[in-house]
Amino acid sequence: MPTLSPSVPQRHNVKSLNDVPDRHNFESDVLARILCQLSGDYSAATILFSLLQMHADRGFVKASYRALSERCAHLPFKVAERAIKRLAAAGLIEVSTQPRVVTSYRVDGDAFRRLLSEPLPEGVLIPGMTPIPALQRLRAGSFDPATAESIASSNPED
Repeated sequence: MPTLSPSVPQRHNVKSLNDVPDRHNFESDVLARILCQLSGDYSAATILFSLLQMHADRGFVKASYRALSERCAHLPFKVAERAIKRLAAAGLIEVSTQPRVVTSYRVDGDAFRRLLSEPLPEGVLIPGMTPIPALQRLRAGSFDPATAESIASSNPED
C-alpha cells in the first residue's frame, strides 16, 4: 500500500496570509489600478474581483447580493448591492435578472481591459504600486533614526 509523503508538493503550498511578497504580484497590481481608475471604490473593486474569481469573464455566473458580500471580507450585502449597480452603470459588468431566480452576472472583458489600459495619474501615490522605502525598512526591522539630512532629502525614495 502506498504511503503519503509528509510534505506537501510545492504546487500546493499556500503562503500564510501574513506573508508579504518581496515584489508586486499581478493581482495586487491589477487591484491598485482598478482602485485608482474607480476613484478608490473599494467595494466595487472587491465585487469585481469576486466575480472574476468566479469566472464571470467566461460567462454568466449566478449569485445573490448576500453570496457576493460573503465572499468579500467585511462587505455588507447592501454595500455589495450598491457596488454592483455602480459596476453595471460603468459598463464593467452585465446583470441579468429574472423573477424568482438568482441574479446572474458577467464581467465585460473588453471594458475591463480598457479600464486597466487607461494611464495612471502622474505624481500620485498609489498604494500597492508606488514604492515606499519606509515600509521596506519597517519590514526588515531597521530602526535607523532619522537625521536632518535624511528628512530634508529631495529624493522621494529616501
